[in-house]
Amino acid sequence: LRAGSQAWRQAIINGQKAGLGEAAAAATGRKAMSLQEAQLILGVAPTASLEEVTQRWQHLLEINEKHGSFYLQSKVVRAKERLEEELGVTPEQQEELLRQYRERLQAEQQQRQQQDKPPEESPKSPEQ
Repeated sequence: LRAGSQAWRQAIINGQKAGLGEAAAAATGRKAMSLQEAQLILGVAPTASLEEVTQRWQHLLEINEKHGSFYLQSKVVRAKERLEEELGVTPEQQEELLRQYRERLQAEQQQRQQQDKPPEESPKSPEQ
């Protein structure tokens, strides 16, 4: 299995060197996501702001977390990326949005852990 994946990786590299990257993408049926498809996936209007796109992305990822479909997660992420591209979001802005999302997830996880802890018993004083 490892040898097969290495051979496939090398074939892709060789194809790219030979200028076959676009032809290979066409042959596998992969294409860029359209703006309309991205809007439909995230359920946002054509006039949606970056904040709206980010909120829908976060909401859909949280819902998907419960059900665990890698395919749906990939579609949601690609839709967000396509809309960010359309809105002219810079890589720095993308990184900042991702950092904020991760911080929020960590804070929520810590809050859940604290809620799940049993209350600590206070030390009992010896009776005299």
